[in-house]
Amino acid sequence: MFDIVKGYPELKNFFLNAYKKEKMHTTYLFKGREGIGKKLFAKVVSAMILCENEENSPCGFCRHCLKVKGMIEDPLTPNPHLDLVEIGVGEGKNEITVEDVEPILKLTSFPPYEGRARIFIIDNCHLMNRVAANMVLKTLEEPPENTYFFLITAKPDSLLPTILSRCEQVYFNPKDLEEYMKIEGYSKEQLKAFLNAGSGFLQNKEDIEAIKRDRQAALIILKSLLNNEIFINIEKQVQALIEDNNREDNNRVFFNLYTLLRDILAYKSGSEVINTDLEGDIKSLSDKVSPDFVFELIEIIKKAQTGLNFNLKPLQMISLIITEGRRIAK
Repeated sequence: MFDIVKGYPELKNFFLNAYKKEKMHTTYLFKGREGIGKKLFAKVVSAMILCENEENSPCGFCRHCLKVKGMIEDPLTPNPHLDLVEIGVGEGKNEITVEDVEPILKLTSFPPYEGRARIFIIDNCHLMNRVAANMVLKTLEEPPENTYFFLITAKPDSLLPTILSRCEQVYFNPKDLEEYMKIEGYSKEQLKAFLNAGSGFLQNKEDIEAIKRDRQAALIILKSLLNNEIFINIEKQVQALIEDNNREDNNRVFFNLYTLLRDILAYKSGSEVINTDLEGDIKSLSDKVSPDFVFELIEIIKKAQTGLNFNLKPLQMISLIITEGRRIAK
């Protein structure tokens, strides 16, 4: 079943060996940027733990593996595995609350329903509010027998230090995906640049077009800091590029802001840039700003990005970046 996950050969071997030698930890923190397969990997490892075929786990054919496969293919499957519980931000919410994590407290009081273990996957665990995080922490401090936790996040620094200390941390490096991306009409170097610019695993030309739009929106924002164009015009340009975005896509716009700023600093120091096809724009911006401006702008962007977690409109956050960015540019 591990062939479902593209790349990460070392991580696959790590977990297979840990399972065979019975050295699995009870709690893992999967960290890395959005869209690179952390949750998918957690589900496949879950299948390995639940699999009936201990000699060839995860076999992909036993009843447990088939149920996990069904959950991967259809998150709303009517026949999920009762011992694999996914927890995340509830519908209409902007954080993971006590109500969302209550299944952990209820289910850990009973033995697994249909397998040898019970597994919890907490997606975007950095969005747990403090009460929910402390409730989860109590369980992590004394995990029940045959219970495993996979915490998924792109922002590990936002977690309580006490939770981090309870986890075996696993980093998902986007470089592990480079050789597996093949899209007609694009070279490996081009795909590598898009991957490093904040995309997840790119499967087709539609994915490429999406990352191009998000990157173009980020470039418009940065350029607007250094000109006098009125915000309504900037808003129209950016809105046209991000109007179909979900929250994950909008976070990618912000990630592109960071990579472009990183490229500006790299260009100033004579280092290699990530967005090689935008080198002309990067040079132009680099000539107009100082390193101090870039570092201060990064802090402004970080603060603005937190607004996305509270369902604030991305254009409101972009307006804040432009207003504050123009202030420090003077």
